Amino acid sequence: MDAGSCKGSSRLPRCGDTEMAVCDTKQYAAFVKLRYYRGWIGSVLDGSWQWSKSDKLVQLDDNDDARPNMPTDCGKRKITKMPLIVNGVRSVAGEWPWHAAVFAVSKRAREYRCGGTLVSQQYILTAASCAADWHHRKRPYVVQLGQHQLWESSLTGREVRVLGVESSEDSTLALLKLEVDVEYDDYIQPICLPPVGGNENRTGAVGERIGTGGLIAGYGQTDPDGDPSAYLQAALMPIVDSGLCVIYRIFDKHDEHRMFCAGNGNGTNACRGDQGGGFYEVSPQGVWTLTGVIGKINLYRKRCDPYGYVGLANVLHYLEWIMDRLRSVLASDMVQPPPAPKGHHSKGCRRKHHHHHHGSHKRKGAGSGESGSNEDSNESRERLSITSSVKNVMQAKVDLVKDIHGAAGSTIKKIFG
Repeated sequence: MDAGSCKGSSRLPRCGDTEMAVCDTKQYAAFVKLRYYRGWIGSVLDGSWQWSKSDKLVQLDDNDDARPNMPTDCGKRKITKMPLIVNGVRSVAGEWPWHAAVFAVSKRAREYRCGGTLVSQQYILTAASCAADWHHRKRPYVVQLGQHQLWESSLTGREVRVLGVESSEDSTLALLKLEVDVEYDDYIQPICLPPVGGNENRTGAVGERIGTGGLIAGYGQTDPDGDPSAYLQAALMPIVDSGLCVIYRIFDKHDEHRMFCAGNGNGTNACRGDQGGGFYEVSPQGVWTLTGVIGKINLYRKRCDPYGYVGLANVLHYLEWIMDRLRSVLASDMVQPPPAPKGHHSKGCRRKHHHHHHGSHKRKGAGSGESGSNEDSNESRERLSITSSVKNVMQAKVDLVKDIHGAAGSTIKKIFG
């Protein structure tokens, strides 16, 4: 409360020292008890009172039916996230449920690589540089979802192995295909993608959005010389002219058609470890959309510059490629191969085919048709003997089960009469 806010009516609390118009923080304040005015407030809200031409509240007749319904679901907070400040704050669990942490896994340890964004049940969108050394056996990746702590596991988190990596043609973005579909809950949710065909002139659209605010989140360094942050951090920053990123040599001028620039230039910026994370924009209805991916950070003498800017890949530029990949996954899920018949095993089929091919190769090397026919007859006799042996064993098992069943039935009849 400042000096100009110390004025008030007779029913509102006044400052301790009204003569000097200065609030005394060591004094007390008086408050009006609302329960004494509860009936009057309710009558105003339910429409039984209205403003007259003389700007006074007058009561309507009791038979007036033109009254709005009173709200029943009130006083409940719908948003429980912490307010953001310009220098970034620690996020809470479930605040950014689409953010993913990407790890490279070895036999002895795991290495944090980058951030990512969940765009479907099977795909994580990230920067291509984050997955440059991925290999399904030599250097596997896992994705951590549903957490706000990097190293501490929680009941809300889940880890999924990366099955494959698909990069864009210019090696700017990458889609990480997950081994299994993730299940959505309060802590794991996908983010929306921009509408397809919403902006025909994508380069011009970025220019028109200068000054629009967005949000970045990640586990990047909070100290230019430190380790990745143990907690998920988030910060607000506006979209700025791409020329600033060109001046700071974050990206070249010929990259302006596929990237845009954001930042405050006041000590808040992305750092190492934030690459691959998303740039989120929120609609007036509270719907979050992924419009950028952190691709290039501002470095000065190989250190993050907190007073610089960040280069982001424009998701609109790559939207067609992203949607094509997502559509191909849906199509492959709908077209499934016919189920194999019972008793048929694909591995056995492959081994059988390999054995037959190997035998034919040997027969060609022998150079004699008679020896080949003898081998075929021997193999057929061996198959017949094995088949008859298996049938005998199965028949013996069936007879044994029948004998046991008959003995058990006679015993039960003797006991229970």
